[in-house]
Amino acid sequence: MPTSTQACTTFIPQFYVPVQNYTQQQHQQHRHPPHRPQQQLQQAPRAPQLLQQQQRRRPRRQQPPQLPQQVGSITAFNGYIDNVRYTSIAKNSTEILSDANLQVYYSFDGGSLTDYGPNGINATAFGVLSNVTGRVNQAIQFNSGPYISYTYYPFYFLGVSAYSYTMALWAKPTGSYSAKTLVYVTASSGWCVHFVVTTSSGVLTANSWMGNAVGATGPTLTLNTWTHIGYTYSTANGVRLYINGNLYSSTGSFTFSASGAPMLIRLGGDGGGTSCSPGYGGAFTGALDEFYLYNRELTAAQIWALANP
Repeated sequence: MPTSTQACTTFIPQFYVPVQNYTQQQHQQHRHPPHRPQQQLQQAPRAPQLLQQQQRRRPRRQQPPQLPQQVGSITAFNGYIDNVRYTSIAKNSTEILSDANLQVYYSFDGGSLTDYGPNGINATAFGVLSNVTGRVNQAIQFNSGPYISYTYYPFYFLGVSAYSYTMALWAKPTGSYSAKTLVYVTASSGWCVHFVVTTSSGVLTANSWMGNAVGATGPTLTLNTWTHIGYTYSTANGVRLYINGNLYSSTGSFTFSASGAPMLIRLGGDGGGTSCSPGYGGAFTGALDEFYLYNRELTAAQIWALANP
């Protein structure tokens, strides 16, 4: 027969709990939980678990940006920096290449001598020039005397031996056949070459210099007709002359022997420097349009693109 204590424990546990240690009480509550909502029966999280929960709930602090750390000593740059520009757009590879290599571009539209390339090397008219209908929009008309040039020497790369270059333009000779200068280069020292010129019979030549004259011979330019002229140079290929986008002739490999000083260009005349290599030249009569100058050798495909706007 159960004792009174056992009877109380057996029949009315909701009102009386026998005296026992805390461990036993926890065990008994787990086996016979009182009638309470389930969520209240969960054991309190242990201290490490509670800390982890608090850390998950707490928003993480943003770490301040880390500045680059200096490794070694810093010394000042020794050299030249030129034409630093910022643009608010992301340029593609073609645009970046053009910025790096295109030296000048004159459209001659509206009679303008503004450089529409990346460098802003505007030209100056020496004499009176006129604006005429061009191969692309408008062109500049030369009438045996005036020419286009500069009041300073802007082209450093043309004074460097073995440096590649390209020039391209449209030409429309008028009048009669004679020795005529389309493109002339010179240094302040008097060093000079008729880069693009016609003979007295109208034959086009593209010339360079390697201690003596070297050049590629082209066709006779047809009077009153637009002809596209592309002239490229590299040590590997020498001078290559393109007519209307097609390779016409070349010299083969040689090393361009330059002046060693900055150069200027004259378009449509030589300013009286007819004695310069190859020994003939003179004022151009006719129209010129779309002049490009690059400090690298353009490919055949790129020359073709310029000849087919």
